Amino acid sequence: ELQMACNEKTDQIVANQEMMLFIKDRHTQKVSLDPLSTSELSQAVAFWNPEEQKAFVNLGNLPKPPSGNQYQIWAAVDHVMISVGLLTNNQGALQKIDFLADAESLNITIEPKGGSEKPTVEQLIVSGKI
Repeated sequence: ELQMACNEKTDQIVANQEMMLFIKDRHTQKVSLDPLSTSELSQAVAFWNPEEQKAFVNLGNLPKPPSGNQYQIWAAVDHVMISVGLLTNNQGALQKIDFLADAESLNITIEPKGGSEKPTVEQLIVSGKI
């Protein structure tokens, strides 16, 4: 039992180190996802690496979505919004999202639990250019 706990801790440390290397990689871009309204202070951040074709997002200080809803992240490609992931409300954690090579921006909306086919534009919370 102690061995299992020790192995889990080791795996966690290795994963954290790999994540730090990813974030510090010279090919990784930090994408600030800023609120659309100036009265909002919420902000999220994405880490986008075209070289490795990997991407992660951190919800930063976004408030918990209303009950029965969750955050969904979209990439704009040629002015079309494509879902790149459903997000859990786990502040501080980096969540893997799909990487789309031609993405121009990332946008987070509030959607019903389980996500939507198309973004609810009225519920667009933060957005950032890549």
